[in-house]
Amino acid sequence: MPDGLFAKNGYWVCSIRESLSIIDVAVEEENNMPKKTSREVLCWRISANGGIEFLPEAEDKKRHRLFYPEKYNYTWRDFAKEYPEDFQIMLDNYEPDEEQEETEETVEINGRLYNKNEVPSNIDERFDIEGVPGFADGDFPEWAATIMERYIPSDIIDEYGKVDDSVLNGDFIFFDPEKKDLIFEALKIAGIEVKDAISDQW
Repeated sequence: MPDGLFAKNGYWVCSIRESLSIIDVAVEEENNMPKKTSREVLCWRISANGGIEFLPEAEDKKRHRLFYPEKYNYTWRDFAKEYPEDFQIMLDNYEPDEEQEETEETVEINGRLYNKNEVPSNIDERFDIEGVPGFADGDFPEWAATIMERYIPSDIIDEYGKVDDSVLNGDFIFFDPEKKDLIFEALKIAGIEVKDAISDQW
């Protein structure tokens, strides 16, 4: 009779103890298998200064909503959810209409209750990026070329990029489009997938 088996009604049956042992081995083997990790995805486009810019795919999609809110029915409330820090700056500098009557009505934004007079009345209306403080000065959203070191391995920046200086935004990274194939191949080797950006504005 094979180890761990006994006969019952004409069938070989594995004992409970042996079954648990087999399960333990299977679980241990599964736990020791290398875990699959999601592949990082960057989107790219040519910037106004002629260089290649990269942003994570999620950020590319967020910025497309910023610049084309009509395509997503994107409201100021949506903006508050996706850019809470920038929205809070707006609230800190918000000056309510002096003619507004006092009220105890509240508005919920990002899980927090505000007095209705503490927030703009158009919170559920369509978003307009020109209403965000800093947009006219180029401070919002952050210029991709100034933050690419967060996503691009430093050795790729050293090999193919050039760090330059701008008057208003400080240091930025410039990737020459003529080196596009080399840059993309280096990113691929680093485990980064590259896709075309869906947004033509960042």
